[in-house]
Amino acid sequence: MKKIVSALLALSLTVMILVSCASGVSVPYYTLAMDNYGENVFEIYNAVNETVTYYKNGEAVYEYSLYMEASRDKSFAYNIRESLEGYTLIGHEGELYSVKDGKTYAILQADKRSYFDYVKEYEKRDHVLDQGEKYQKYSKPLENDGTEVSYYAKVTPIIAADLYEYGITENDRIISTYTLDKDRYYQTIVYSVEHSDGTQEKIAERRFEYGGVRDMFENVPSLSDTVDVTIVYYNGTVNEIRDTYKVPKGLHIGIDAGEEKVSFYMDASFETEFDFENAVAENGMVIYAKK
Repeated sequence: MKKIVSALLALSLTVMILVSCASGVSVPYYTLAMDNYGENVFEIYNAVNETVTYYKNGEAVYEYSLYMEASRDKSFAYNIRESLEGYTLIGHEGELYSVKDGKTYAILQADKRSYFDYVKEYEKRDHVLDQGEKYQKYSKPLENDGTEVSYYAKVTPIIAADLYEYGITENDRIISTYTLDKDRYYQTIVYSVEHSDGTQEKIAERRFEYGGVRDMFENVPSLSDTVDVTIVYYNGTVNEIRDTYKVPKGLHIGIDAGEEKVSFYMDASFETEFDFENAVAENGMVIYAKK
């Protein structure tokens, strides 16, 4: 498992500083993206809350939210809480959890990435709709020393293939319009698609709030009572590997194997698949991996 919206919100930002003949002051896209990089924002604020609304045929169809705050232990960088349609991913002080259908899962990072590697993916604060070479359309001043700036990106065959679920096709243009505060931090970002026939439709809007930390992690499982969960690779061979994780007692188990294709079983003979829906870590547990 990667980010819970990996299919919808794959992170693939191409930041090119290309400004066309645009009205208003030039606001290079690359510098704007860097100004809003996580480590820069968290020099000023303790937390950022983002809400994304997706649209189809002019109607809101679903929402996604992401809350980020600086972790107490700086080696972990951030705590995160990400939610989409009944699924929540939590990263808190070095531990990963997910919540679905009332069940809380401890996520074992079997892909060998550290917690820091995992949450650093959020630091760019980008979106799949940020793809492409950005050409500035215009900028204009707003009240309270804010700015509105708009860019467009031409849709290439590769981008069209990646964004087909948004109704975007080759030769369309993605319009991204930003409202910025006086410090050039994102306030809103509206994404629209301008089709090759000249029609235009709104497809997503991101809204941001900055400030102090919120009580978003009060229900995070305690690490005071844990059990050992071991994943065994190449069982019974000279290459056998055993990775053991401390898991809060009573939680379900989730496993992030990354992009590698791995199946998990309850037995060394690979006859009984691991039951992620019902298996609970009440006592020590051994899980067998088959690559």
